[in-house]
Amino acid sequence: MIETASGKGFAQPCLSNPRLLNNSGHSIPPHFRSSVESSPGKLPKNEILRSVEYDVNVLENIRPAKWREVGEAAREIDLFDPKLPRQRCNSKPSKNQACNTEPEENMTKFKAIVAGAFALALGSQVATAQEYPQEPIRMIVAAGAGGGTDVLVRTIQPYLEKELNGTIVVVNVPGSGSVGGSRQAYEADPDGYTVLVNHVTLLTAMALGKADFKITDFELAALGVEIPLVSVVPASSKITNLDELMELARGSDPVISGVNLGAVNHFSMLMLEANGKGAKFRYVQTGGGAATTAALLGEHINVGVLAGSEALPITESGEVRVIAALGGDRISYFPDVPTATEQGYPMNMGVEYMWLMPAGTPQDRVERFGAALKAVLANPELAETLKKRGMVPTFQTGSEAAGEVAELYKTLESVAAAMEK
Repeated sequence: MIETASGKGFAQPCLSNPRLLNNSGHSIPPHFRSSVESSPGKLPKNEILRSVEYDVNVLENIRPAKWREVGEAAREIDLFDPKLPRQRCNSKPSKNQACNTEPEENMTKFKAIVAGAFALALGSQVATAQEYPQEPIRMIVAAGAGGGTDVLVRTIQPYLEKELNGTIVVVNVPGSGSVGGSRQAYEADPDGYTVLVNHVTLLTAMALGKADFKITDFELAALGVEIPLVSVVPASSKITNLDELMELARGSDPVISGVNLGAVNHFSMLMLEANGKGAKFRYVQTGGGAATTAALLGEHINVGVLAGSEALPITESGEVRVIAALGGDRISYFPDVPTATEQGYPMNMGVEYMWLMPAGTPQDRVERFGAALKAVLANPELAETLKKRGMVPTFQTGSEAAGEVAELYKTLESVAAAMEK
């Protein structure tokens, strides 16, 4: 509902005045339409107000996400221009009936708001048809600088900028288990200029009820690049496989697992535990990959889950031992490490990156971004760089990956429900 100067609002009723509509659903005079098409963004606002009759009913075709912009457009107009036409009666009055008018400024503001709505509706259609992007794309990393997601995005950034022929601004928003940064993307305008890069941690937060929005509140542009997860023990540990780990966890002495409570490493250990036939771990809060690595190197914990890219250098240096790959396949840089499934503990967990846009983003922009990502991930130079950093170049379009993401979320929901018991 939009507020008028009188403090009352009006809703969006059904269209009732066909004469106001052109083929696109909006009544715009030819001279205004040509002006918008030739100079999008430079709208002759006062000229619109003086020359066009509007009906509140046409606002049904303006997307709700544009209401804030409509208000901003209205404020740019001289709301008290004395040259503007005065309000007329809604219907022809009888001889004894007075015209039910409001103060002139109320009507003027009302017309300004409607004019802004028309301008934004048509302007957005013109802009969508233009080459995308026309302005910098804000890419939100819902984690701090230097982490796995940040490294991935900044590695890909120059390749994407070249492919899109545009600018990408990386914005780090750490904290709240990736919910804070994800919220910024959720609340952003659905115009194609905000992209959220996140992974299964966002899904675990949703499964635990830590986010008041859902994955369906985003457009999935693509699923691209995977960082495998591995189960790791200190090099001094006698544990060499999952059977030995589970046998120890069924004993009387506590087996301590360092996790970031509610995050992907925690969920991964819970999934292993569920198949452990009575095995129980004691979970302690260590944090993300860097903190869990430090706990492993200091031998403060018995086992932890790391991204393959985090485990690779400290495995090569002989400081830790990788005992299982937690995804569906063995990892190319750990070829001799069997998967959890191969060892009799079926699971498929990895950090596969979702490239998301706010719901309502024009589909052509979603597809354009997805196509650009696919193109750069096929670049041999970039693929080799990613592999050296423990990342596996993969790609699925949003439509191809939607079912996989939904299935993973169901699994995480069941794990979350078991945690609450």
